[in-house]
Amino acid sequence: MKDVLYHRGDAITAVYFPLTCVISLMAEMKNGETIEIATVGNEGVIGLAAYWGIAEAVALGLTQVSGEALRMSIEDFKRSAKTDEHFEGMLHRYTYSLIMQIAISGGCNSLHSSEERYIRWLLMMRDRTNRDVFAFTQEFLSAMLGVSRARVNIVTHTLVKAGLIKHGRNRIMVVDWRGLESSCCDCYRAIKEEFRRASL
Repeated sequence: MKDVLYHRGDAITAVYFPLTCVISLMAEMKNGETIEIATVGNEGVIGLAAYWGIAEAVALGLTQVSGEALRMSIEDFKRSAKTDEHFEGMLHRYTYSLIMQIAISGGCNSLHSSEERYIRWLLMMRDRTNRDVFAFTQEFLSAMLGVSRARVNIVTHTLVKAGLIKHGRNRIMVVDWRGLESSCCDCYRAIKEEFRRASL
């Protein structure tokens, strides 16, 4: 079971700065279905809504990849944002990048194939972890992508057959990153460009 930092509506008592872990922000539907709306790694912060005066989490925060993160109380976070101009500027730029990621991901989730979305997700994992091997179950990938486990299984086997990944029990190993990039929709590059633009 992946660790939950917040459920939607939970009080935000602390923010988290991922160092080696990766966190998903996920929309939770009343019927229990979920879909990822943003991925946060060492470029970002979890609990950003608190900076804008929102005291409750607006999405489910769930670990994708375990690792280390820095934790900061809401009081210290808000104080630092008010007194450190550089930190405040970084928060503004990251907010822009996060909004653009959510917007682009929303379009991708609606318009592109489950295969393209699966590939985009793997590429974003690579960027945030620099890993080739991931411990993901079919059930977890189903929740991330908002598709059935059967569909995840079909896409996984398609990518295995194409020689892009290898798949074992609850384990995915990417063997051809270039091939994945050439098979991906433009959304991956668009999200990456928005983060690059915001970092300038």
